[in-house]
This record gives sequence, structure tokens and C-alpha cells, in this order.
Amino acid sequence: MLFKASIFVMIAFIHNVHSHGESDDHGGERCLEGPFHKTSPSPEGPDYNECFSWKNKSCCTAEFTQELRANKSVNIYNFHWDHCGPISQPCEQFIKDEECFYQCEPELIKYQHPDPDKKRMAHKVPICADYCNQWFDACMYDRTCVSNWQSDFHYIDEVYKCPNNTICRTYQDMYRDGRGLCNNMWGQSFYYEDKGYCMVMKFDPTTGNPNIRTGVNTGSCLKTLWHSSLAIVMAMLMEYIDRL
Repeated sequence: MLFKASIFVMIAFIHNVHSHGESDDHGGERCLEGPFHKTSPSPEGPDYNECFSWKNKSCCTAEFTQELRANKSVNIYNFHWDHCGPISQPCEQFIKDEECFYQCEPELIKYQHPDPDKKRMAHKVPICADYCNQWFDACMYDRTCVSNWQSDFHYIDEVYKCPNNTICRTYQDMYRDGRGLCNNMWGQSFYYEDKGYCMVMKFDPTTGNPNIRTGVNTGSCLKTLWHSSLAIVMAMLMEYIDRL
């Protein structure tokens, strides 16, 4: 009787592990909340005008990409990227890519801010060191007036502006390097990761999304545990049958 009970316990354990594994494997099937976010990611069509890395599976709407292409972030946030004068095309592209990443990347749901009042925001997303360094190199001689774009601008007359006590400084002076940029420009949204799993803000969609964690995520570990547990139960069943 005790032997049969042990088998049932193991079966229940396997079912629980398998259920959790399936749940993890389907991560990224919801989107962050926001006016330009969908409820869940889906493919987009020919009216998707920017953020092409995510066209095959996007959390952002086609309307957002059209607005981003036409007016940058002016009508989205009442915010001007060139608040300290014209910015270089390479730097502008990285800023645009960051906006695409935030609005369109399905994997960011795994980094939703833990504060219920900030659940529209991403929190502590690991950004690949090489990507941060390239971003810094592209913007090194462009200028900004604040370190934290998420909190340091003043909202005046329905427009985000540089505070009166600030001066425009180069990214090199403001952030020093790629680590400083990724760790500070958007508050605690991102951080510079040079050792473990990390994400990028732009990729070739024909090769798949590199931000999806495969082989190292919790779901993969649970699958391994599920297969091991199944083998144990099968062995126990065989022993039970032999006893009959």
C-alpha cells in the first residue's frame, strides 16, 4: 500500500512540474500595459512602418510605428529627442530602437515593474554590454541635459523640457561609457550585463528573436526534472508489476 502511495505522490509531483514548465515556456505571450501595447503579441502587416525586428511577433501596434516614423516621440510623449539641438543619425537610430524595444518586445513582460503603480514600466532588464557600448559610441558627441530621461525632465506646458538649472553636455561627459548609459539613461529600466543572459534592442528578424531565453530558462530546467521524474516512476511501476 505504501509503495502504491509513493507512486501516486510521484505522479502528482510530475504533473505539477510539467504544468509549471509549460507555463514558463509560454512566457512572453502577454504584453506590458500601455496605450500603444497590445494585450498579447501578434504578427503585423504592411502598415507596420518601424521596429521591423518585431514585425513577426509584436507587442506594439502598427499605429505606434507609423507615429514613431512620422514624428519620433513628439506626439507620443510630448518629448523631443533633440532637446539639446540636432542629434546625429546614428544616435537617433539607437534612441528609436530603444523605444521600439520597450513598446514591441514580448519578453519584457518578464521584467514588468513589481510596483503595481508602475506596471507599465520595465524593470532591471539586462542589456548586452556590447550593445550598450555601441549605443554609447553612436551618441558619444551628442548632447543631453539630464542623466535620467525617465525622471529628471520637467513637464512644463504639456512638454518635457530641460530643468532650468541644467546645461547640455555630451553623452561622454554625462555617462562616461556604455555601462553608465545603460544603467542610468532610463532609470532602473535597464542595466549593463557583461557576464550572463542579456537582451538587445534590435536584431535581424529572419534569424529569430535572440532575447528569448532558450536552454537556460526555468522552463528548460523543469523539463529536465520532468523527464528524470518520469523515468523514476516508470522504474517504480515496473518493480510494482514484478511484485504482483
